[in-house]
Amino acid sequence: MKFIKNYLLPLCFILSSLFSNAQTAARESAAAKMDPFIPVLEYPLIKGSKWTGVIPVKNVTDKPEANTVYKLLFDLTQNGTATGMVDKPNEGLEEIARIINLHAAAGIQPKNLKSVVIVHSAAILSVLNSAAYEKKFNYSNPNADLIDQMQKVGVHFVLCGQTMNLRGVEGAELYKNIFIAEAAKVALTKYLTAGYVSFVISGAH
Repeated sequence: MKFIKNYLLPLCFILSSLFSNAQTAARESAAAKMDPFIPVLEYPLIKGSKWTGVIPVKNVTDKPEANTVYKLLFDLTQNGTATGMVDKPNEGLEEIARIINLHAAAGIQPKNLKSVVIVHSAAILSVLNSAAYEKKFNYSNPNADLIDQMQKVGVHFVLCGQTMNLRGVEGAELYKNIFIAEAAKVALTKYLTAGYVSFVISGAH
């Protein structure tokens, strides 16, 4: 116990701080690259923040088929509640919204876009309802508006039941219209078998 108290706990704190600082630095670097394009960014379906915007591209010669149904599967594990991030939207959710916007900007009609987000690991905290999130972090859930917009355009959210049990999250604490699977792995198998294209969302932009 003395070893844990004197060495392991301080080490965990240091590593957590380093990770948070690295995340902040990465976001600031990405922001510097994005800032010149802010005036021209387009948001064909979802506008959560500048990170969900699409830079217009001229003279596109390789376009998706107009009448094909496109199935997008997002495997979301990104932690949106790391130190210093609890009052900001989960960057993983922002990236998912951006990818959906990219497909819409390419000319795919909303009716031909089928999007599913499988939420597990630390990402579960980003889909808590406002009361549960505020109780845990003393902030209103900053992801609420983005989730609302995504659900409005037909994005289907599925939560890992194993993660819920491991993290002690009850169904009543979840954001509205979040479905529960036996496990993320089972849900991934279901949608991959149905022909969905998988995007792993686990890190910063």
